[in-house]
Amino acid sequence: MFKKFNKDYFILAGLLSVWLILIGIAGNYFTDIIDNYFKNTLPILLIKLFIMSVLLLLFISFLYIKKKRFKFYALSNEVLMENDSFKAVILPISIPSKIININFSYIDNNNEERYLEDEDIKNIKSLDDVLDLVKQKNIKEIYLDLRNSEKDNGDTKCLIFSKKNNEDEVEKNKRFINWLEEITKKKIRWNWAVQLLIIAKNSKSLEHIRFICTEDSIDKIYILKFIIICLLNKIGENEGIIVCEIESFENFTILSELVEKIEEDFENRYNFKDKEIAFDITGGTKPVSVIGTFFTLKSRTPILYVSQEDEFGKILQINAIINIEPPE
Repeated sequence: MFKKFNKDYFILAGLLSVWLILIGIAGNYFTDIIDNYFKNTLPILLIKLFIMSVLLLLFISFLYIKKKRFKFYALSNEVLMENDSFKAVILPISIPSKIININFSYIDNNNEERYLEDEDIKNIKSLDDVLDLVKQKNIKEIYLDLRNSEKDNGDTKCLIFSKKNNEDEVEKNKRFINWLEEITKKKIRWNWAVQLLIIAKNSKSLEHIRFICTEDSIDKIYILKFIIICLLNKIGENEGIIVCEIESFENFTILSELVEKIEEDFENRYNFKDKEIAFDITGGTKPVSVIGTFFTLKSRTPILYVSQEDEFGKILQINAIINIEPPE
């Protein structure tokens, strides 16, 4: 057991003890001299404070000189993310692939299949807006239809909303996760699949989603928001989804300043704990990965990563912690 402790620990502990003893002895000695020499209380107090300050500065200086005997390093541990681990997620969103066509079809009360237009979903912000759309168009069910424009991948529809009142939200998200696995097996590379997988796996606990978009990706963010609101009915309420726009993911300064503001917002407005927040770095640019790592080092907020090579649905939760120890 004691082999794990470096001798510098004992040296530092011994120095602290000796220093405190010397301060006690010197303090009593100087107190007697000062009390006999000065009769006014104020000069005595000031001189004592000065002596204590000098002794303290000497001790701090000694520690500063010896600081190279200690080292700083970061430890990271990764575990599989459990379902419903987080209340808030930060998701950088890239430009949707041009070869992937995203459509929304619906079955009306006459059991006829029709398609929603962009204008139908652009202003959807909450479940109430979805219900208004359902009432307006006599919709029974809404399907997400994903197709690769370069090759035929067969039927890729997924039910994301049903008018049935007894539809279980957990079962709906399980069905959606299975559908994401299905399109992955069909070699449909959809760059929003990872973010939607993270959201679906936290469907019960999730209260807030913070998107970070560039000028290019923000134009299509309404599609992603519509899918999420259909899957997580309550997430659109009380600013449950907020979109932040930046010029580019390649600018470290702008990106780090934005993440700093988001962190303050989470703390001040939502009172989320660090362990209840996650930052996704999957498929992001190098600056996104670096800023995400800095973010978790500073706040101990986990970062999430989904490997394209591993088993589908495997989300790694990575925690990085700074440690200070003497060298071996």
